[in-house]
Amino acid sequence: MSPTETGHATRCAPLVDTLHTIRLPRLHHDAHYLHRLVEAATPDGIRTLWACPAPRTLVVRAPHLDETALPTGAHLSTTTRPIPDDDARVEWALIANPIHNTPTHQGTRGTRTPLRAPDVPAWAVRKLAPALADTTVTACERLPALAGHHPRTGRTITHTRYATTGTATTRDQTLLAHLIAAGIGPGKAFGCGLLTVGAR
Repeated sequence: MSPTETGHATRCAPLVDTLHTIRLPRLHHDAHYLHRLVEAATPDGIRTLWACPAPRTLVVRAPHLDETALPTGAHLSTTTRPIPDDDARVEWALIANPIHNTPTHQGTRGTRTPLRAPDVPAWAVRKLAPALADTTVTACERLPALAGHHPRTGRTITHTRYATTGTATTRDQTLLAHLIAAGIGPGKAFGCGLLTVGAR
């Protein structure tokens, strides 16, 4: 299962995931540009997650998307699926920026460094544990890094991204909906943290 084959969650009743897949007319490597594009196309006050799982493909989770805000030549498709019930066997996919936080001084966030590739599957399983049980990782692939310019400092920020997929059993549907809505790991505004879950 890839992140473009299933939907995403918003906290509502019934619990459903709504996913928008946008085929872009040209490839953009600037994460800040893509962040602004997503912000312009989503309703005010709605926090969205997005990812680029493939070249010229932008995946956005939001209840609605304004197609008129998309670049000329973009093609939009939307899918909505229910969030799996408790005890359901599921497939999951995650595009994230796994990091290790090394504390420096008391009261400070510390130094963030990208995880080594062999450590990424265990990181993903640990992050999914509140909502999913019996979690296995079937694939873990490093994606091209996305770089963006900080809007205030102008500093270039690069996010190391991994696409991880696997299977699991839903432990708690409500917690799963929250986890999907909140995203996983850092860099959520810039193409990281997008989780999709679908029944097998």
